[in-house]
Amino acid sequence: MSHDLERSIVLRDGTAVWLRGIRPADDAELVALFHRLSERTVYHRFFAVRHSLPPAWVERLTRVDFQRRLAIVAELDDANGSRLIGVARYDVDDSPEAAEIALVVEDAWQGQGLGTILLHALMKAGEARGIRRFRVDVLSENRQMLRLLSRETEVVSRTTSYGVTEALVRGRR
Repeated sequence: MSHDLERSIVLRDGTAVWLRGIRPADDAELVALFHRLSERTVYHRFFAVRHSLPPAWVERLTRVDFQRRLAIVAELDDANGSRLIGVARYDVDDSPEAAEIALVVEDAWQGQGLGTILLHALMKAGEARGIRRFRVDVLSENRQMLRLLSRETEVVSRTTSYGVTEALVRGRR
């Protein structure tokens, strides 16, 4: 696990959240997060309506090498215990300097700045590991994510085909 990913952040509403690298022991919490997502959020993240995460996916999503595959989770501790409320991840593409990124925030926590924080933390971690470009595939109807990318990254290129927008982005200098 990489300690450079760990830090406390504060959301717009004042809620303190802990960012850290994902761990294999997060498998049950990742599944619980998935089940708290709305059908719309699941569709935007996976491009399909899913009612469960297959065990093989859970294993792949929670086991990363923190170099070519990395995931940062947002963890909330409150009266209900500790739970994941967001995940940002990248997987290196064919080029060692490029990675595909994905991001999801639990519906109840959307609009609090967590997506922006996770995106910046993920890109910073990737850049520290030699990644210069990030590819994001977004459903064209997912205006919230497209606005986030336009506002928070430098969009190098953007193409849309069959309802999916592929954006090549990098961090703003």
